[in-house]
Amino acid sequence: MADEQQPGTYGDPTDAVIFGAEGGLRADHPLLRRAQEALKQQFEANRSRLQDELREKANALKVSLQKSFKFYINRKRVERARPEGLLP
Repeated sequence: MADEQQPGTYGDPTDAVIFGAEGGLRADHPLLRRAQEALKQQFEANRSRLQDELREKANALKVSLQKSFKFYINRKRVERARPEGLLP
């Protein structure tokens, strides 16, 4: 079987230009433009969604920490204002 080609080699030079050495379409091939644009839009939408979720969770954490800190401060004030010997 002398006619068999090794993987990654092409008999037609046009095939090598279109497919490149790896055997798939080259990244800059016009047929991939729509797919690349669709993937880019999908990635950007996911990135935006994740950034919004992260921002919301960071704000929720900030509010929670502020409430905890206020509770702690108020508790310390009550402890200092309480006369010794009364109530544990």
